[in-house]
Amino acid sequence: MKTSRARTWTFVLYPESAPDDWQTRLAEMAVPCLVSPEHKDDVNVDGSKKKPHYHIVMLYSAPHTYEQVLSVSKSMNATIPQRVKD
Repeated sequence: MKTSRARTWTFVLYPESAPDDWQTRLAEMAVPCLVSPEHKDDVNVDGSKKKPHYHIVMLYSAPHTYEQVLSVSKSMNATIPQRVKD
């Protein structure tokens, strides 16, 4: 199986399980990234409230593999990364 490579990746980070210094860790990576405002009021299709979360988009200067980005998301107890297609 060919390893997927991309320059732009995203994952969801939940404050309840993220390390206290997750913002510092992102800054220390020196990789441009976008961090959404905290989503506190999102709801599921059934009307139940979603857990508060942030959307993180990593903007690498060169293609990175899924495994490389997975190590970043795991270190922050975040969801598995997904390639940004658009």
